[in-house]
Amino acid sequence: MKSTKECKGIALIWLVLLIVAVIAILSVGVYFLVRNINNGNTDSSSISLEGQDQGKSNNVESSKKVRKVCVAEDASFLITEENELYATGEFLQDSLKTKDVDYTKFTKIAEDVKDLWVDYDDPIFMDFNNTLYSIGAYITDKSNQVENEYYDKIYKVIDNVREVNVSELAITIITESNELYTVGVINSNIAAENSYHMQKIMDNAKTAYCSGLAIGVVDLNDDLYVWNGDGLNDSYISEQPEKVFSNVKSVKISYRVNSGHNDIFIFTNDDELYAYGENHAEQFGISSREQVIEQPVKIKNDVKEIFPATMYTIILTNDDAAYGTYMIGEGSDTTSDEAPNIVKISDDVVQALTDLDVCYIVTKDGGLYQVGDDETYIGSEKMKSPTKIYDNVKQISGSSYRMLILTSDGEVYAKGNNKDGILGVGNTEEVTEFTKVEF
Repeated sequence: MKSTKECKGIALIWLVLLIVAVIAILSVGVYFLVRNINNGNTDSSSISLEGQDQGKSNNVESSKKVRKVCVAEDASFLITEENELYATGEFLQDSLKTKDVDYTKFTKIAEDVKDLWVDYDDPIFMDFNNTLYSIGAYITDKSNQVENEYYDKIYKVIDNVREVNVSELAITIITESNELYTVGVINSNIAAENSYHMQKIMDNAKTAYCSGLAIGVVDLNDDLYVWNGDGLNDSYISEQPEKVFSNVKSVKISYRVNSGHNDIFIFTNDDELYAYGENHAEQFGISSREQVIEQPVKIKNDVKEIFPATMYTIILTNDDAAYGTYMIGEGSDTTSDEAPNIVKISDDVVQALTDLDVCYIVTKDGGLYQVGDDETYIGSEKMKSPTKIYDNVKQISGSSYRMLILTSDGEVYAKGNNKDGILGVGNTEEVTEFTKVEF
C-alpha cells in the first residue's frame, strides 16, 4: 500500500496535468475565436485582396469547381464550391494595378463568400455570417469616407444582411431586423457629394428592388411604395416613397436607358402579375398600343418570375413554363385572353437571360436555348422556335455580346467579346465558340 506522502505526490502530478490540459484547450478556443473575429472584419478596417497580398496571379486550380458565375460590364466574377471569390477583366486592372497580376485570368480576391452582386465592375459580397463587404470606396457610411487610392482593400459595410439588390445607379440593403438602406445616386437628394454613403429610409421593409434612380419597396403590411420615380419618369428625386399598390409579394423595376423611364412589375400574394410605366414596345403583353400605362394593369396569372428586356418580357409561371411578350405587329397568335400578344416559349424553364432582341433560356435538363437574333424583333414565330445551342448548363450570365456558362459539373465556358480579358481565357481576343475557361 502506498504511503500518504506518495499518494499526495501522485495527486499533485494529476492536478498539474489537468491544469496544463485546461490551458491548452482554452488556448485553442481563443485562437479560433480571434481568427473568426478577424475573418468577420468586425472593426471595419480593411483586408488586403488575396492577389494583392501574394503579389501574383493566384489563379483557380484545375480541381476547383464553380457554383456561380457573374458577367458585368467590364469584369467577370465567379464563386467556387470552396466559397472563394475570383475576378478578371478591368476590375483587376483597377484594384490590383500595382501588382504582377494577369487580368485576363481569374484571380482570387476573397474567401468565405456566400453570395455576390455586381453593377458595372464593382463587386459587393456577403459572407456566411451575413456580413456585407465592399471593394474600396464603393459603399461607405458617413463616418468612414474612403478615397479611391484604397481601391485595393475590402471594407465591411454592415452586419446581419437579409437581402441585397444592385442596379446601375443604386443599391438596396435590407437587414434581418427589416431596416432598408440605400446607397448611390438615389441618395443625391440627401447629400450629392456623399452619394455612395449608406442611408436608412425604412424600418419595416419586406423586400425591395432598385433600377436606375428608382426603387420599389414592399413593407411588412404588403404595401408597395415607389421611391424616386412614378414608373413614368425618374428624372426627379422624391423626398418620400409613394404608395401605389397593396397585397404585394414582391416588385421588379426595369430601367429603360434609352428614355430614362421605368417599367414597374408587381407580383401579388395571389401570384398575379401587374405592370405600369412606359409601354412603347408593347412589352407588357397587353392588347394596347398606348405608350404610357399610368395605372397598374394585370398581365397574367400564376406568375413566379419575370425577365424584362427593352422590347419584350419573359414571364415564368408556377409550372415552370416560359412565356414571352412581343410587339403586336410581329404576330397575331394568342395563348391568353388576358394578353393577346403573349406566346408560350418552352416548358421546364429554370432561368432566362434577356438582352435587346435576343433571349436565352435554360431548361431543367440542362439545355441552353436561344430565342431570336440581333437582326429583328422577337415576334410570335421566333418565340415558338428556340434553338438549342448547348447542353449540361446549370447557370448563365452575360448578354448576346459575351457570356459565361456554368455546367452542372462545375466547369465554366466562355464566348463573345473579350475586351480587357473579361472572359478569363488568358487573352483579349474575341471568343467565337464556347471555350472552356482553364483555371
